Amino acid sequence: MIEHAFHSLSMETASADGGIVAEIRGRHGQSAQPESQQVLAVLQAVLEVIAAEGMTATPTTIFAALMSALERPDAQGSPETTLAMCTLLAAALDRVPNGVLRSKFVGSVQLLGRVVEQHRQQAPACKAALTCLGQVLAAVEPGAWPAAAPGFQLLLSLLTDARPKVRKRAQSSASELLAALQASPANLAAASEAIVAVCKAVLPGPSAAARAAAAASNKQRQAAENAIG
Repeated sequence: MIEHAFHSLSMETASADGGIVAEIRGRHGQSAQPESQQVLAVLQAVLEVIAAEGMTATPTTIFAALMSALERPDAQGSPETTLAMCTLLAAALDRVPNGVLRSKFVGSVQLLGRVVEQHRQQAPACKAALTCLGQVLAAVEPGAWPAAAPGFQLLLSLLTDARPKVRKRAQSSASELLAALQASPANLAAASEAIVAVCKAVLPGPSAAARAAAAASNKQRQAAENAIG
């Protein structure tokens, strides 16, 4: 039934949605996995809400509907629902004009930051929310870095996360953001300084590394002498 309704809605919105419906259907339409079925159900619900409001499903209206849904406590409480909504949101964000993202920048960064924090312990939902946060951060206006800084710091805090998929997503988002900031020297400098600070906190300096290596050698030598003795 979901597949039938999904197909009907995809035919109606194909010309306006920028290919979002086709992309989601291509990825999840033939899968019986619960995660894929959840994504399809969320997409159907979003399209129906947009239609009920008398609007056309476009990247911008899909973005707005999903952000509104993510604000609801009941939606944020379920990692599965959050994962599905962020999966769809990421597809929409790829197509939303920068002007729209910038007009909603502060609220979007704050909301997605809360979603990341709330699902920090659930790797799939955390990774999906990180993807969306990185996409929004990349739209930051020149000179508006203070509004982006909290979200970027959250992203940086996961650069060394123990979970490979979360860590790689944070690293990719940071790299993509730096690439997007090439046209804004002031923002790029601020972001680079934040990354350098993280590196200094995580990586030991040359002298500290040398001392650690010497200490390790002394311990190994002492252990060998004890064994001989």
